[in-house]
Amino acid sequence: MLHLVFESSPEPIVLERIDKGDDVVFIGMSVQRLISQAFKEKIRGLSKEIKWYALQDALLIHGIQPSEFPDNIEVIGYLDLIRLTTVNEVIHSWS
Repeated sequence: MLHLVFESSPEPIVLERIDKGDDVVFIGMSVQRLISQAFKEKIRGLSKEIKWYALQDALLIHGIQPSEFPDNIEVIGYLDLIRLTTVNEVIHSWS
């Protein structure tokens, strides 16, 4: 499943619904959450089998550098986002 996270402060329910093998993409204001220490600790405890991504344009707009968020989050562009939407049969948007 592909999770598209748009909101600035994902509710705990979002993280509870992510499962092994899922892809999670932070888009828009949600990238601000990546630099929060509390959020870093929350995702550290989740499965290593989850793939985490952040949309590069959102990071640039919000002035966030990759060094500010966890190493397990990959920075992607729009072409990568399109690829993720084609390889995941189910897509859930969180806004």
